[in-house]
Amino acid sequence: CQETEMFSVLYVDDEPGLLELGKAFLEELGDFSVTTLDTAPAALDHLKRERFDAIVSDFQMPGMDGITFLRQLRGRGDGTPFIIFTGRGRDDTRRDRQHHNARARAHQSPHLSQRR
Repeated sequence: CQETEMFSVLYVDDEPGLLELGKAFLEELGDFSVTTLDTAPAALDHLKRERFDAIVSDFQMPGMDGITFLRQLRGRGDGTPFIIFTGRGRDDTRRDRQHHNARARAHQSPHLSQRR
């Protein structure tokens, strides 16, 4: 029996329901181990102690948004692949994502979450 390599993912979102759903979905696929945190500052602190294969972050969070989180990571030399998850219909984040080398923007379905 050959062991499958697990990919570690840090998923950051201020909405507990989406954290739970995202973690369950990815881990059900069998190839992912997902750590969830509800704020970008908590994630920055956690990343001082643990490395991940990829980071998925919501764009719009209170206190520190996903682009600011990405800027802080890149500013300290962390090149971990980074995916911005946004509920915005237009690509308002394109310039910032490209400048800071985010890998993708995933559109968040309005049916999964109600924005404040």
